[in-house]
Amino acid sequence: MTLGERIRKERRGRDWTQSQLADRIRTGSNKADAARVSRWEKSLAVPDPGQLASIANTFGWDLGASLRWAADAQSALRATA
Repeated sequence: MTLGERIRKERRGRDWTQSQLADRIRTGSNKADAARVSRWEKSLAVPDPGQLASIANTFGWDLGASLRWAADAQSALRATA
């Protein structure tokens, strides 16, 4: 399962819109919005480290596992570029 698929599954499991997830993970200079969440879920982009930490905290994920999923997603993006 890709990072994007994990994000979508967790968000839908909570009956949250993409905007609601963005609101929950927005912190400081973190500029998450529904469009960005959509790009993550489609595996077109990878959350930055601050966003990833907020996502992991929101969903109760292990941060180490989340970082591995993000690294895998980044590698997949590079392979398709």
